[in-house]
Amino acid sequence: DTFDPANLDAVDRKDEIKFVISSRRDYEFARDFTARHGLAERVHQVIFSPVVNDPEGSWPGMSARELSEWILTDGLPVRLGLQLHKFIWDPAMRGV
Repeated sequence: DTFDPANLDAVDRKDEIKFVISSRRDYEFARDFTARHGLAERVHQVIFSPVVNDPEGSWPGMSARELSEWILTDGLPVRLGLQLHKFIWDPAMRGV
């Protein structure tokens, strides 16, 4: 892990925090971390973004629909962040 918890002392309403989610385990960590540290009240926006399938097959992606359903079921005050260029163009395309 490369996250330094001391960085949380520096965040304020100008900041956004993004979690990149690849599994239910990642989601539960992000959900619990957000609640434990009161992030929704401390920063401008908390974003949960699903991992997109690796075109080379090195890792699976996370369904944006499934992630959004978890967020809605839990009533989280977070935004679903999608990498729109991955939906519009080939996910392997660079520079778009």
